[in-house]
Amino acid sequence: SLVMRFNLDDRIRSRLTDVMARRQNTFYEDMRTLREVLETARNPPGLLSVKLNEMEQGSFIARGGTGGFGMGGKDEFCGDFRRGICTRGDRCK
Repeated sequence: SLVMRFNLDDRIRSRLTDVMARRQNTFYEDMRTLREVLETARNPPGLLSVKLNEMEQGSFIARGGTGGFGMGGKDEFCGDFRRGICTRGDRCK
């Protein structure tokens, strides 16, 4: 589980549970994306807090699959974007 793998405290665990309970339609994609993004984080609890804020604000984008884009196509997102660390914004592709 994310809690054990990233040594999350009770406060962030509780917040994760609350937020994910409201995201039943995208639960599996969201969890896969969180796992992938947290694997590359220097501070997983801090990044998880940011991602939970994005979920609450409606700006979180699950990146687990190809997102409807073909593999290697011109609309493929860069590796940084898939890891959640891209700084190019709308220019990212």
